[in-house]
Amino acid sequence: MQTLIGLGASPFVHKFKHYPNPNPKHSSISRVPKFTTYCSSKRKQSRPSLTKTWPLISLYLFGSGFFLGPLIDGIHSGVNLVVYQNGSVDIGPLHTDIWIRLINSFQIPPLLGLFYCTVGLIQLFLDEKLFPNPTEGDLGKTLASLLKGVNAYGPSQCTGLLASGIDSTRTQVHRGQVELNYLTIYNALVIFIEVSAEMYKYGVADNIEAYILFAGAEFIWFFLDKTPLGLALASVVGLVCPLAEIPIMKLFHLWYYPQANVELFGQGLITWTLTCYFVYTPFLINLSRWLKAFIGTGDAKEDSV
Repeated sequence: MQTLIGLGASPFVHKFKHYPNPNPKHSSISRVPKFTTYCSSKRKQSRPSLTKTWPLISLYLFGSGFFLGPLIDGIHSGVNLVVYQNGSVDIGPLHTDIWIRLINSFQIPPLLGLFYCTVGLIQLFLDEKLFPNPTEGDLGKTLASLLKGVNAYGPSQCTGLLASGIDSTRTQVHRGQVELNYLTIYNALVIFIEVSAEMYKYGVADNIEAYILFAGAEFIWFFLDKTPLGLALASVVGLVCPLAEIPIMKLFHLWYYPQANVELFGQGLITWTLTCYFVYTPFLINLSRWLKAFIGTGDAKEDSV
């Protein structure tokens, strides 16, 4: 009895009473999963939908088309495939539309901005409705890769300096989770447009050039996209955009095709230009996806503060 009383009064027993669970790892209630679940649910809830972010995405897409569009379009106008009737200017080898001129020359960049904005928003809408976790792009590497391609295969030498030292990035496509190099996608756009311009410049027959470009467009889709949705959107863009040029040319007389090979509604067009719109679409798809992810990340950080 005295021994038991002595043990009960010992400091070891009192210390044990004050610290009933000296090793929290063996606790039956773990706080780590609860904390992780909370953060995960909060992150999902803070991800904004397209209904919240589309105005800002539209602004960025419009600005991208306003400045990048004339630069890429200058590859075709440099060989007089398309001739601008108002406000065009030579910038080195580029014969493109300058952004600061009279009001007439201010119409081409906004049209290209509207093209970027429309195609990009359509893709984001389809992503939100059809794919719960769409692929995200990378704007910095997108623009850098695009400028590298213009420098390597197009006439603009200064833009390549902006892209030097920037590494290409890799992402995954939601069909098959295949890793692709963004440099391949955007160089494909610039190379394709440059090849079409060079064939036109050296007088390749229209039907032969059309066969080559149609095959090239399908090749690019098969190896860089391979999704039915991408094929459908690129096909619609390739068909609708040349037709949309007809009323613009007739009403505003902004440009014309001096060697058109087909006439629709009294306006001359070149048939194979639809392949250029087709190949343009993957660039706009990835650009719009990156903008949505970038803007969504910024909004999530603001909400968490």
